[in-house]
Order: sequence, then structure tokens, then C-alpha cells
Amino acid sequence: MKPENSFNSLKEDGLLASDAPKREYLIVTADDFGYAQQRDKGIIEAFNNGIITRASLLVNGFSARTTAVKLAQEHGLILGIHLNLTEGKPVSENGNTSLTSEGNCFFRGKFGFRDALSRGEINMSHVENEVKAQIETFIGHVGYRPNHVDGHQHIHVLPEIRDVIAEVMNLYSLNQIRIPFESELGRWFDGNNDFYNKVFEDASTAMDIYTKYHIRFPALFMGISLMGKHTNVERIIQTYKATKTQQQPPPSICEFMVHPGYPCVGNQGGCGQGPDEFACSTEREHELNVLCNSKLKRTLTEFNVKLIS
Repeated sequence: MKPENSFNSLKEDGLLASDAPKREYLIVTADDFGYAQQRDKGIIEAFNNGIITRASLLVNGFSARTTAVKLAQEHGLILGIHLNLTEGKPVSENGNTSLTSEGNCFFRGKFGFRDALSRGEINMSHVENEVKAQIETFIGHVGYRPNHVDGHQHIHVLPEIRDVIAEVMNLYSLNQIRIPFESELGRWFDGNNDFYNKVFEDASTAMDIYTKYHIRFPALFMGISLMGKHTNVERIIQTYKATKTQQQPPPSICEFMVHPGYPCVGNQGGCGQGPDEFACSTEREHELNVLCNSKLKRTLTEFNVKLIS
């Protein structure tokens, strides 16, 4: 479903004031564009036939430098950047050794990177070099600056590096980021998932940091509790209705993070080390089918929700 306006243009166009009594806004961001051709195909399908309004590009992904960007351009899909410091190979050619595992050229992984940060083993200049290299790569291949910024496995809200990311964003005049503070997380999660509880905690303190750098973000967020097999039309609607009550008065602007696609085949995907288990499962396709469900689109229309990018 093609969005009518962008998040960055709302204030400039006067839409926030004029629509305040009646309008709600929803940004639906597909993560991991460029991870694999099967993933990209599903994202484009959900953009054309479902509710996706934009996507975030993994610049070191399998299809990012070959077919993904051309596909996005052909269909008018707006792209932001999905900063990646945990999976696959760095984009920077040097000045990145603290980011990789000893003895190889690959990032340390979702937990390995966080553990190294806690031990003080990550050089912040290496983080800066890699973030700059990924943004430069994005601009070189896409032809414009990223519409928005978010982080693969939520690295952009980690306390140790978010100031570095914010400073680089300012350098490139990038002014929109995601804050994955999901107020309804406890509705579906039992509280035993340490990783997502920590993401929630980091996101809550990241708001002030990015605000300090004059970087904007949608006030509301959902998606962590709606990934893969955990999603269905009714659950999305329930979560959205509960989430939007967190901000008063209207209008509310909510970002919905999604991960649709078709299952990867063989080694055709990933960021240099092949696709992960989730990418090869049917859960991505399940998300795709839910996002293209006519009942979901119809209900959002009944709620007077405007899809934006």
C-alpha cells in the first residue's frame, strides 16, 4: 500500500495540526531488505498488496548491492538504512578490527558484540568508521541519503554506542531514527526474555540521547511481540489499539516493525555467512500473508489510520 506522506514531511506540510482531531499515522517498516532475494520479493509484495510503507536496507546483505536497490526503485519503495554491527562482514576496509571476532573477518554476533562492549573491547572510532562506511555505501548504491535509520538487532539503542551513531547521523543530516520502546511488550511476553527486556530498557533511555541531537522518532512503537509465528491480524489490531492509547492528545504516530519475506534457499542469503534459521523458516512468509490480509487493511481504514513512510 503506497504511503501518502513521509514522517519527515508531516510537520512541514502542516498535517499534524490540521489532522490532529481525527487522524492517526502508522509507519510500517520492513527490516532486512537486501538480506536475500526471497526476502526482498516478499517485502515488495507486502508493499504493493499489503500495509508496508518503507524498508530498511542491510547494505552488507546478500542482495543489497545486486538486485535489491533496483527492485525498490522499480516499485517506488522508500529506503532507510539498517545499521549492522553484529552479522556478517564489515563494509569498512580498515579501522574495524575490534568489531570482528579474533581470527576472522566477521562481526562478533548479536550477543558477542554486546559482551565485547560490556568488557570495553570495542573501539568507538571503529564503530564510527563502520557506521560512516555503511551510510556512504547506501548513498552510493541507492542514490540518496537514507530516509531513516534503525539498527539490526537493535544495536542503535545500546548505551555505549548511541552517541556515536547520533553524531554520525548529524554529520550526514539524518534526522529520523527508531526507538523500539514497545509499551505493550508485557501483554504477549512473559518477562523471561532477557534480550528483549534489555532492548526495552535501552530504548527507554535512548529517547533523551537522540532528542539531544535533534533526531526525531515516532512516539509509539510496536513489532517485537508481533514477529513471525507470534503475529496474526487480531493480535496486530489489539496491540495497535492498546499502543495508541499511550499518547494523548492525538495525533499519534506509531512505527510498526515487520520482517516479511519468503524462506531463503540454501546459502542464498545473509550477510556473508549464509542465512540464519529464522530466514529459512516459514515464519517470514506467515508474516507476509498477515500483512497482506484484506481484513487488516480494512480495519486500519476504519480506524482512520493514514499510512506514511
